[in-house]
Amino acid sequence: SYAIQKDFATAFFLARDYETSLGHWRRLVQVYPARTDVWDGLGRTLLQLGRFPEATEAYQEWATLAGVGTEPVARFVTSVAEHRRTGMELPGLPEFDDPTLIPGQLFRFRYVLLGLDDVQLDSLQVSLERGVRPIGTWGHPFWDPLRDHPRFQALLDEYADDVEH
Repeated sequence: SYAIQKDFATAFFLARDYETSLGHWRRLVQVYPARTDVWDGLGRTLLQLGRFPEATEAYQEWATLAGVGTEPVARFVTSVAEHRRTGMELPGLPEFDDPTLIPGQLFRFRYVLLGLDDVQLDSLQVSLERGVRPIGTWGHPFWDPLRDHPRFQALLDEYADDVEH
């Protein structure tokens, strides 16, 4: 069923077994091609694998189904690829701050994906101080670039009981 396949795809993604996760997402998009969430999952997994052209295609399909333009999400994936290639912080474009143009998890993790670690940590800290749980768990792969950051460790120590592990 859809829910079971999606749970498997997500579980393998969270376990950082991206190739297995990818197989599940590919099956899901074949069976449920009109669901934006499966294109988002496929794109997110391809992004983690560094397969940026394929991730761009998946996110463009997401954008088409979501009824938004495909260019902002394509520019976002290109910016993430540039950050991964160069290691440089990349300033976000104003369109990256529009939650209707970027899928949910990419939007919530947009700063760390662009190498703007301090901005992501500021956002995380404000959310936690307001009692808002961050997306996912402390173990989510998108947090990986911040794992050794002293501010992330301090937030983890302070708020560990408030967020799933």
